[in-house]
Amino acid sequence: MNESTIKRTTRFAEAHLFDPQHVETMLRSIIQWPGGARPRNVMIERCWPTRDERFIFEWSFDLAGRGRRVLFGKTGPTPDGGGGPCLDEARDTPWGLGCLHLYSAPWGVMLYTPDCDPAMPHLQRCLDSTAMTGHLGQSWMWLNGHEPAPPSRLTCRSLGYRPERRATIAYRASSPGRTPSTLVGKTHINGRVHRLRSVHEQLNAQLSVYSCGRVRVPTFLGELPDLRMALFCEVRGDELGEAAQWSSYELDRVVGALTALHRSRIDELGVFSVADEMDVIRRWRDFLVRTHHADAGGAGDLVDGLGLLSERIDPAPRCLVHRDFYERQLIIGRHATAILDLDTLAMGQPCLDLGNLLAHVFQAFLLRGSKQNAFESLAAELIRRYEQCGELPVDRRILAFYFASALFRVGAVHAMRTRTRRSSPAMWAAAAEVIRNSSGPVRRARFRFLAPDPSPAFRTTMPRHTTIAMESLQ
Repeated sequence: MNESTIKRTTRFAEAHLFDPQHVETMLRSIIQWPGGARPRNVMIERCWPTRDERFIFEWSFDLAGRGRRVLFGKTGPTPDGGGGPCLDEARDTPWGLGCLHLYSAPWGVMLYTPDCDPAMPHLQRCLDSTAMTGHLGQSWMWLNGHEPAPPSRLTCRSLGYRPERRATIAYRASSPGRTPSTLVGKTHINGRVHRLRSVHEQLNAQLSVYSCGRVRVPTFLGELPDLRMALFCEVRGDELGEAAQWSSYELDRVVGALTALHRSRIDELGVFSVADEMDVIRRWRDFLVRTHHADAGGAGDLVDGLGLLSERIDPAPRCLVHRDFYERQLIIGRHATAILDLDTLAMGQPCLDLGNLLAHVFQAFLLRGSKQNAFESLAAELIRRYEQCGELPVDRRILAFYFASALFRVGAVHAMRTRTRRSSPAMWAAAAEVIRNSSGPVRRARFRFLAPDPSPAFRTTMPRHTTIAMESLQ
């Protein structure tokens, strides 16, 4: 699809959905809100382009006296059947806003809450604590060893939701005389329970060997076939702190998890190639063009530069890769680090994960307003420890491609997010600099950790259990 065709596919109504003020007007005018409250301070939390050239939005907003709420919308013509039961009243539920499924013709958008996801009708039952009490009775026996009596009280909480794709829900059960227990259920649009079970069990077995039990993934517990749901034990621990303030200890945990993952292998998984990565970033370029983003013209030049760099990369897969590896995918426990969200596992180049992680770290430094040399020091130390811990040499040319690609891709993802969009131009400028430095004899003013032979200063072991980023700023 050429650029002119892409531009014609973006309608006036779609453009307005990227304007929080217009969205606030829409939400106030077509929905009856609980207790007469009115949405305010609307923000775009996420926006996804679909393969059929639509957009899916996640908006958040304040609802007076009820905290922050979220609502989802999908652009496009009136769906078959007129959009289902056209309710105009949203309700509060124990897990958040619910019971809304409404097509707005003037705005050209379907509005819905997760329990009314048009592609996942079973999600309504997954989010119903009463319905799930009986479903999960046997699971509590597996987890705690007691009789499979239904818990006296069950609450559910959404841990993650990708509209029309998948959802992750935490179920917490309590009964008199018993210790409260938590299960995590993961459900998809299609049945993938068997694959998830196989991947988790194989990977846990290999991680146990390669990390001596210090790295693991959530333990598969059972399944609910009628709900397309896999059940896992709760992973206990802490999320990683802000990347700009990682300690040496936290950096060790990140590197340990990544090197253990890259030593593993699951032959049944497909390959994610360099060509696949280029397809992804081309789709994000088209997304920027369709939304008439101010930097859409420069995005085309970046993608062309990445295409030239990609031609110099060995297409053969090297190891198991996560494909979405960054700090939020890790839980740090007392004795082990858990890797989450294995939906995108594939065989591929290890630099794909390294580049994605470094791009997220770079953004964290941007949002914090930290100095460039702080990121340089952390990135160089991360690579040094990766090579030392895993005995896996990093090809700097391949890393440069995947780092630049991730900078472009993560910048595009955040370009429409109200809270973080300010980081996107700087990420794209950094991607352009990496491409220039990798394409010719240009002096490397930045990103010296991508040089084939890093300077001795970047090979120095830093003190353990200290704050790396803060040392760099002193």
